[in-house]
Amino acid sequence: MSNATLPAESDVLVVGAGPAGMVTAALLERLGMTVRILERFPSRLALPKAHVVGPVTLDICVQAGLDVDRMSADAHPPEWDQFVRFATRLFGEQLGTIAYEYQSPEWTARPRINLSQPRFEAIVEGDVRQRPGIEWVCGRWTGAQVDKGKVVSTATVDDRQVQFSSRYLIGADGANSAVRESLGISMHTYGQPSHQINAHVVADMREQLTDHPAVLYALVDPEVAGVAVIHGLGEPGHDNTIEWICGSPYDGENVPEMDTIIDRVRKVIGSDDIGFEVLKLSPWVLTARVADQFQAGPCFLIGDAAHRLPPTGGLGMNTAIQDGANLAWKLAAVIHGWAGEALLQSYSTERRPIAIANTLRSLENFEIHIQALAELATAALDGTLHTMAAERLDNLVQQNSIGFNSPGLQLGYGYGPNQEVADATSFTPSAAVGRRLPHAQVKTGAVDVVPIIDLVDRAGFTVFIQGAADAWREASGGSEFPVTIVDLAGAVADQGWLELTGLAHEGAALVVRPDGHIAAKAADPQSWPGIHSSLRNHLQTGQPLGTEAIA
Repeated sequence: MSNATLPAESDVLVVGAGPAGMVTAALLERLGMTVRILERFPSRLALPKAHVVGPVTLDICVQAGLDVDRMSADAHPPEWDQFVRFATRLFGEQLGTIAYEYQSPEWTARPRINLSQPRFEAIVEGDVRQRPGIEWVCGRWTGAQVDKGKVVSTATVDDRQVQFSSRYLIGADGANSAVRESLGISMHTYGQPSHQINAHVVADMREQLTDHPAVLYALVDPEVAGVAVIHGLGEPGHDNTIEWICGSPYDGENVPEMDTIIDRVRKVIGSDDIGFEVLKLSPWVLTARVADQFQAGPCFLIGDAAHRLPPTGGLGMNTAIQDGANLAWKLAAVIHGWAGEALLQSYSTERRPIAIANTLRSLENFEIHIQALAELATAALDGTLHTMAAERLDNLVQQNSIGFNSPGLQLGYGYGPNQEVADATSFTPSAAVGRRLPHAQVKTGAVDVVPIIDLVDRAGFTVFIQGAADAWREASGGSEFPVTIVDLAGAVADQGWLELTGLAHEGAALVVRPDGHIAAKAADPQSWPGIHSSLRNHLQTGQPLGTEAIA
């Protein structure tokens, strides 16, 4: 257990301590909630999984009070974080590269990083276990009943059957979620499953790869066709090891023996001079699935319990953590009494379309990747790879770029009607209602500058204004929900951003929800009664956010 010991009843029980469960618990705790985490496994699997931590996820981690500076320090250095390389083998013929997407400083203050999931989890867990409002219990959740407005969960802890009472239950217990199964929530499957096997490898080859570093290597030699994903790098000059995943398909029935995998890894490397060790084999099934609903009464699903994305595109863990950010503030608003229970219905309404869009994009990425690898592997097998026209070879490589270029999905998603992302590969900042607050740098002192997302009040609505502060405070005073006024007069130098948001005009306002999504826009303080009515409707009914502008 953690240092904290909570009363028998907590505000929220989170089942599962993966990235989504832990970050959600941290968000809830910062909002004054008591949270009990129930984690089945006493220790974490060391096997690397996800590795892309996106810009919105990093912003959420800041909001949760987590150490983003340490995450960035532990991430891949820039030279290893620029390309995806296509090659016959790691030390074989280099066929081409795909540049990882560029995330402009005009879009975000925290561009995506590549950080192996075990390292990410270690940073988050180290923080979460020390929080006084979070109790960590090692045990297996076995069921729950709703009784008099409480969720009474049963769990096996230290071979004993115990009960935990909470107002709400969050199932963050992964793809094979016991919570989802107990709620009777089915999942919709897209495409066909693909059986894969990952070998977790440590190899003595950092220095040897420095002339062609990458995050991911797509290998097309027909003997070894698959991927090599770099998850950990030894310190230059002191540790020459690289921790990586060697992934490949198999028939789903006959799991290869360790000797077969060792021989395969040797061929993937393509050099007899490299020492390596295979630490573990992990068969798994690549699927694309989304739950039919994310809520049943006071019980919610987040992360892999709600949606299972193919790993192609790096959207899975980020989608999972963004689920928690959407849900956490709503639970806190209801518990603190400034929103109605109906607001919680908007969690599934808002997040499920995002999950479907990200799942379909990830599946499309996988299908494109497999088709390109198959054609390149066939060319290598029949000896035509070297005679293939340079233009055709480059086209096969570059058609995979869509899988590593999705700023539209990462930064451009929104809540409410007509929020579909038309082009995942492009992003244009927007201040439309429902969209995420566009990035700007805000001067907060003589020399201090912070990203505007960090000024959003996580415990209420933030009204960003351009002057007329007294009038806005008077207009919004006495609201039955928390309102924080932030006057940006003279604090934002980017005139384009001010025009985009409507804040170039004195007295104008932009109202933002605790999760950073725009709730309303106004021309002047006299608009507040209409804004107030729209926000109150959203909070009490869960209906979509209001109109684009309120006169």
